[in-house]
Amino acid sequence: MRAGRTIYVPGIRTYHGTQKGDSGGKQGTRNDQHEAIRYNERSVVERVNGRLKDEFGGRFVRVKGDVKVMCHLMFGILALTADQLMRMIQ
Repeated sequence: MRAGRTIYVPGIRTYHGTQKGDSGGKQGTRNDQHEAIRYNERSVVERVNGRLKDEFGGRFVRVKGDVKVMCHLMFGILALTADQLMRMIQ
């Protein structure tokens, strides 16, 4: 998939607040606000997955077998968690 391409998925909406030219009023309905919260949470997960892949060996797994791959990724998660805890302390 190329970057910058928008894919339309039926039933999924993103929250953008009011459209340009609206008369003001509410920023969005209650469901739109819940979707905005869900959207922000999803981006946190994507950041964690990106760090796991880029910094902690999740992109290239050079072992075969379900157990070995799971062990490799869990060591990456352990290192990521330790790194985040060290950042919180500082």
